[in-house]
Amino acid sequence: MKKTWGFGLFLAVFAMVVGNMYAENKMSAASLAEVQRLLGQNQAKEALTMVRILLQSEPNNAEYHAWHGNILGTLANESKDMMKMAEYGIASLAAFDRAIQLDPDNITGRLGRAMANFMAPPPFGNEESALADLAKVVVLDGQNIEGHFYLGLLYKKKGDLDKARVEFQKVIELDSGHAEAEKELVAIGEPERFAKKSTAATAIAGLALAITQVTVIDVSSGKEMPEMTVLISGERIEKIGKSSAIKVPQGCQVVNGRGQFLLPGFWDMHTHIIGEPSLYFPLFLANGVTGIRYMGGSIIPAEWKVLKEKITGNLVLGPRVYAGSPILDGPKPAWPGSIAVADAENGRRIAAEMKSQGAEFLKVYAFLPRDAYLAIGETANKLGIPFAGHVPLLMNAFESIALGQRSMEHLDGVLAVASKRYCELEALRQAGDLQALLAGPAFKTMLEDYDESRAEKLFAAMKENQVWQVPTLQAFHGLLLVREPANGRPFPESKYVPSTIKQFFGWQLPQQDQVKTKNERQYFSAWLSKAKRIVRRMQELGITLLAGSDAPYVDCVPGFSLHEELRLLTDAGLSPLQALQTATINPARFMERTADLGTVEAGKYADLVMLAANPLLDIANTKKITAVVHNGQLLTQENLRAILAEVEGKANADK
Repeated sequence: MKKTWGFGLFLAVFAMVVGNMYAENKMSAASLAEVQRLLGQNQAKEALTMVRILLQSEPNNAEYHAWHGNILGTLANESKDMMKMAEYGIASLAAFDRAIQLDPDNITGRLGRAMANFMAPPPFGNEESALADLAKVVVLDGQNIEGHFYLGLLYKKKGDLDKARVEFQKVIELDSGHAEAEKELVAIGEPERFAKKSTAATAIAGLALAITQVTVIDVSSGKEMPEMTVLISGERIEKIGKSSAIKVPQGCQVVNGRGQFLLPGFWDMHTHIIGEPSLYFPLFLANGVTGIRYMGGSIIPAEWKVLKEKITGNLVLGPRVYAGSPILDGPKPAWPGSIAVADAENGRRIAAEMKSQGAEFLKVYAFLPRDAYLAIGETANKLGIPFAGHVPLLMNAFESIALGQRSMEHLDGVLAVASKRYCELEALRQAGDLQALLAGPAFKTMLEDYDESRAEKLFAAMKENQVWQVPTLQAFHGLLLVREPANGRPFPESKYVPSTIKQFFGWQLPQQDQVKTKNERQYFSAWLSKAKRIVRRMQELGITLLAGSDAPYVDCVPGFSLHEELRLLTDAGLSPLQALQTATINPARFMERTADLGTVEAGKYADLVMLAANPLLDIANTKKITAVVHNGQLLTQENLRAILAEVEGKANADK
């Protein structure tokens, strides 16, 4: 994934929080109150001028320096220029540091610096410093709601849910209507008195269900079974057979499926959650995606246990989740929320910690050092937990296969090995020269130097060792789309994506450098063409593929992007049935859960999607959804429209 955030990006969030945090503080100095008034009226530059005048008169006033930091953070948030944003952001941190240097008990500065260190992307953040600052704030002022709330968030992020619960409960004690604290308590398993269902979630409650007269598609064989009735009791399929032979029980909720097609709910096997899950989960279900594989983001393993229980209990509207660890990356991780792994000792310790915290697999990433990656793999094998993800740049795919990596994401590992410059690349890998790999033999060169004979050796090793491939063609298609001329954008589904997520992943690229943009379009077009040929060959050789879209990466709208991935897989040469298998039976086999998932059979989970047209004739028909059944509960077309409307409203509120 391409890193698109700058240092000032986290301060965009931070400035909004801190700006609101002090909007109601009573200031004794009239001049500082005027600074506050200007900032509250969105006159940040005027406020900056005034606070700098105040600093000229009192250069050692800690509160003035702290407010200087607040204003600079606000300007970082407002800036559309990434360089200017970074400039304001760095200056903001310096102002907070100066305030604390002058007065170690300055609450404004402590909170500001804590938020900066808490929310900054690696390697800028410092969670231990944030913890110390927030602990100091609540000692100085035990009634400080913001201090307790953000201390709770930090404890939650570190996996200490007991301490997090204490802090959130303190917030509720101080402010009984604190909605965000209530939401956090629900997320970490507090009693259900705080639980609030959304309108869309309420819609899924229903009676026992019967789908009649429907054509069931067996995704294992491609066989079509017309005139079938499927009886659902609780969360599972109770019975399936010819409609003429099955009597529908009295009082059952009946859906007439005549002329429609029923198949297992889809799985998107490469997704991320950044921020509030309610912005993503409903979009998956609205698109028939009843299960996802979580490949890293903002939810920690200990949190997933509670969240998944709420999903299966129909308290939270969301898909089933196969949840991995946070991204395990090198000493300077590429993405916020990742865990930095510096060496083998770190790798062994962190792998064991993730297993104990409930991760279902370990997610490895591109910048892991060789010794750290090898230690993670060896520990994972010893503890019986799978590991999957990128082939690190300092490894080659043959080594990852030998170590037992369960799946390889994207196709960069293939290109890095299947190159006529393999010996040159391997020397750099063995030497641990990450900078040379990044600066020299770029993927553009690898595309031009693709060696089919070496690729065939890799494919043979993958098949022999049952390594699964997740091509994520849609992710690279998205990188191509955002470089297309702007007259074709925005596409309709973008209305469901919050502006903060669009900004984070760089959906709207600047168009000033048209030559660069044109060159990038040519590169990503060539990459996508090469990727399709690789995928077609993998399918021909029997390497098992999984559909994954990398949502919510660039132009990958959760749920919608899975259908685009299926379309791109058929463009690559897969038949519609083979594409369907990558999102249904193949995920069940990968997770070793064919007893519960993957086909429409008695005894399996009632996770189903009903279509108005046959997807075996045209993969585009997967978009023609007439109903979704998840965990035995029916979502009608009316429910699906309500879900999308609710998510759109939340996304618009984010602007």
